[in-house]
Amino acid sequence: GNDAVIKIWMLNQVGELRPRQQLHDHGGAIMCLKYTVSGHLLASSSGDRTARIWDARSYKCLAVVDQHARYVTSCAFSSRDPGIFVSACENYLCLWRVRLEKDSQSFMTVPIRNWTGSEIGAWLKSLSIENLNGYFTSSSGEYLLNLSKENLLTAGYDGETADRLLQNVQWRRHGN
Repeated sequence: GNDAVIKIWMLNQVGELRPRQQLHDHGGAIMCLKYTVSGHLLASSSGDRTARIWDARSYKCLAVVDQHARYVTSCAFSSRDPGIFVSACENYLCLWRVRLEKDSQSFMTVPIRNWTGSEIGAWLKSLSIENLNGYFTSSSGEYLLNLSKENLLTAGYDGETADRLLQNVQWRRHGN
């Protein structure tokens, strides 16, 4: 909004909107917000002449594009490569190749259904969930999307961990 704050909202199970996060890094009015196709990255553009790329899970700013002469009215990601980023000022578009921080994991930019065992392993590690007996080593993202609590309990996960893992699968499915 005009207060230079990005406000992230979530819809709870009874249909009420609740504040989830506020991002205060911009110094001018927020002009545009866009998610990647996978929902793992968020871009913002502002009247402060910058565009920013955020991790949509931790809300950490991963990159700042600050080479604009005027306010940045819009932004977007390429649907094929989230490292390709477009920003717009007045009557022109800028095309950027954005290199995210070294610790950015590929699971952050690849849709969950396309994950391989290595992306699943990195994701589990980011959640501090152990890959018990290599259960997910040869799994795919499609398998994760069809996972049940019963599968996880049979694999040796406790109920709390199984619930947490399934909740995170749903968040990834819906880009949260």
